[in-house]
Parts: sequence; C-alpha cells; structure tokens
Amino acid sequence: MKHLKDLVKDTAIYGLSSILGRLLNWLLVPLYVVYFKPSEYAIVVELFAFLALFNIIYLLGFETTYFKFSSEQTQTTQNYFDLAVTMILLNCLFLGSVLIFFSDDLAILLQYEGKGYIIIWCVLILSLDAMAAIPFARLRILRKGKKFAAFKLLNIGLNIGLNLFFIVYLPITVTQNPHSILVGIYFPELGAEHIFLSNLIANSIYLILFSGTFLNLKFTFSVSMFKPFLAYAVPLVFLQLAGVINEMFSRQSLKYLLPEGFYPDLSNAAALGIFGACFKLSVFMALAVQAYKFAFEPFFFSHANETNSKQLYASAMNGFIIFGGLSWMVISLMLPEIALLVFGADSPYLNGLIIVPVLLGSGFLMGIFYNLSIWYKLTDHTVIGAIISIFGALLTILLNVSLIPILGFMGSAWASLISWLFMSLLSYFIGKYYFPIKYKLSKGGFYSIYAALATAMIVTLELSLLLRYGLGVGLISLYLFLVYLIEIKSIKKNIKSD
Repeated sequence: MKHLKDLVKDTAIYGLSSILGRLLNWLLVPLYVVYFKPSEYAIVVELFAFLALFNIIYLLGFETTYFKFSSEQTQTTQNYFDLAVTMILLNCLFLGSVLIFFSDDLAILLQYEGKGYIIIWCVLILSLDAMAAIPFARLRILRKGKKFAAFKLLNIGLNIGLNLFFIVYLPITVTQNPHSILVGIYFPELGAEHIFLSNLIANSIYLILFSGTFLNLKFTFSVSMFKPFLAYAVPLVFLQLAGVINEMFSRQSLKYLLPEGFYPDLSNAAALGIFGACFKLSVFMALAVQAYKFAFEPFFFSHANETNSKQLYASAMNGFIIFGGLSWMVISLMLPEIALLVFGADSPYLNGLIIVPVLLGSGFLMGIFYNLSIWYKLTDHTVIGAIISIFGALLTILLNVSLIPILGFMGSAWASLISWLFMSLLSYFIGKYYFPIKYKLSKGGFYSIYAALATAMIVTLELSLLLRYGLGVGLISLYLFLVYLIEIKSIKKNIKSD
C-alpha cells in the first residue's frame, strides 16, 4: 500500500503541474480562435504534429532506456546520464543540420512555400526539448517532483507571456505609437507563426535552468555501455514513433485526405484548424495519462525486483481505469460549456466538437496500453512492443485513409480509438505469455464499459441543460457508489496491512 501511496503522491505532483500548465496554455486557445482564422491556425496544428513525431527521433528512446539502466546499475548512473545526454546532443547536431539544409524544400513540400524559417525554428525547438529530456528524467528518478514542476511551469509561463506579447500587446503598442522602439521587432505578416517563435524563446530557458548540468557534463562514449543501451533503445524508437503516428497522423493527413468541399464553406486547411483546436479539448484525459506516466515509469523500474511487484502493477492499472473512466464521463458532461468558454458562441470551431468524447475514450485506452507496456520493458522484449505499435500505426493509417473521406473529423477520431483498443488487446494477450500479471479484468472491464455507455448517453441524447446535468450527475454518482461497493474490501485489507 505504501508504494501505491507514493505512486499516487508523485502522480498528484506531476498531475498538478501538468494540469496547471495546460490550463495556463488553454488560456491561449480563446486568443488563437479570436485572432486567427482556422485556415491560419492550420500551420500550427500541422507542424506541431510533425514536432511530436520528430521529437521521438531526436530522443532515440534514451529517456526510458536511461530509467532502465539507472535502476539496475546505480553505481554507473552518472555514466549513463552522461552517455545519454552526449548521444542526444550529437543526434541534435546531425539531424538539425540536415533539416536546416533542406528547410526551404521541406516548406514547399508541406505547401508553405517561402516559410523555410519556420522549419528552422522547429528544429531549434526540438533540439532544446531533447537536450532537456534526460535532465528532467533524472529529476523524476530522484523524485524531485517539485523542482520538475517548477521548471516546467516556468517554461509554460514564459511561453504564454511571449504569446500575449507578440499577438496582443505588440500590435496595439505599435499601432498607437508608430515611433516606438518596438517597431523593429514587429512583423505582422508572421501572424500565427508567432506561436512558434514564442515556443522557441521559452524553450531557451532550459539552457539556463540546466546550465550547471550541462557545464558539468562529461562527454562520454563507451562501446561496452553503448551497445546494450542502444539495443534496448532502438525498438523503443519504433514503438514511440508508432504511438505518435496513432495520435498525430490525422493532424498530418486530414488536409490531404479530406475531399474538397466535404464541409460546406470550409477549405481543407480550415477543417484541419478546426480539428486541431477541438482536439485540444480532449487534453484533460491526455493530462491524466501524462501525469501517470511521469510517476509510473520510474516506479515500475524501481520496484521490478520486489516479490509483490506484479500485484502492485495490477492495482495501479485498476486505479488508473477507475480514475480514467470518471474523467471520461465528467469531461464529456461539461464539454458544451467548456467549448463555449474556450471558443465563444457561434464560433466555426464548434463544428468539430463531436469528435471530443471519442478522443477522450482514445486517451483512456492509450493509458491502459501504457500500463500494459511494462511487460516488454521489464523483460527486455522491446522489439515485440515495437511490432505491436507498428501494427497499431498501420491500422491507424488504414482507418484514416478509409474513414476520413466518408466521416470527415469523426473518421479520424474513431480510427484513433479503434487503434488503441487493438494495441491494448494485443499487448495484453502477448504479455500473458512473457510476463503474466493477474489484472482485475472483471472490475476493469465493468468500469470501462460503464464509462463508455454513460458517456454515450450523455453526449447523444438531446436534452435540456438541466436534464443533461441531472442525467450526467446521476450516472457519475452511481459509478462512484459502485466503485465504493466493489473496492471497499480491498481498501480495508490494504489499510490493515499497513
């Protein structure tokens, strides 16, 4: 029970910082939808999807690998830290040079001719993120959650301030005072591209925050250390790439797969902008998974050799499903009001609202898949994990290509949910052979199905505001009561064992 309490505590710390950070970032969404048309916002949606993809290539799977080797061989922890940072630095220099050299060609390929400088900014954003990844990972291993949260929130706060400066303050100031010294940095033609510039400047603060770490870094390369390190990491790259494709492919392809005129009065670029903005409304489920991931990854490696480790993992999965199902229902219930608060009434962005409950379910299944991933990470069968994710990515691509021309936005949403469900089932059945864990299947299945059916009722029935909240609160209250009845024996048993 103590270990689970530690997991909950760490998840709460990471979750609070992530939720607060995302909420602060959320303040920018109403700003974007007011200042930028969907067609202008499309470049942000598309390129940030590519940033997520390339972030995997920049990190080379070294973050999880660093957890693995640091937990097993504590006497060489610093050596593995130096090795991971050194290799990421060299990778940033190599990839960055190639991408910058072809930046103009890449901009033309993505139909953003003349905007090669945006590709260069994206390369720098990626490099700074990658360089900070292992120092952040070490904070997680050392359970310095407060310091981790403070650094993350400082970056987010700076990013928000720069967005407000470039998009709101600077145009007003220069318009009112044409002779202001700020005229020299005012480029109205950038428009939504200021979002990339703000992100780049904000990420630069990592160089200051981790300056001591970087200055004390010993550039290390040892073949005896690097070979097993790389052997474990390479499959993770394919695994994580496949995972990002599952999550991001729709944002990279919607503009190209959607038939022209599918949505009246909307260009494909505008449709992509709407899809991307509505995708952000599913952020709270992603936050739950992200916070859990930050705490769970060092947790399962550090407790892998304990006799009751499998029981701990099963209990952690059960707890995640309970919380994830609750989040799915609550967010779906409040979704129309949240959307009005973020987008405003009569906004064209409201056209994509229908995708959000499905994407919340997709995020829920992604969290289950992440829980299941422990078997191939602990048994060093990351190649099998990569194969599972590759099959999932191929299914995602196939479903997007098939469903987007028929269902539009919803085609992408359903493709994501089906793919994560497929990968979760595949991982579970294969994992039973290599690292069997007695998950609480009947409980988890009941909670998941209840949450899915309750959410479907909440979002599909056309009810007045009062009746919708009456139904939603009733279903959620019943869920919590049933969880209490089902789990009370386990809770009492764990309390007595402490």
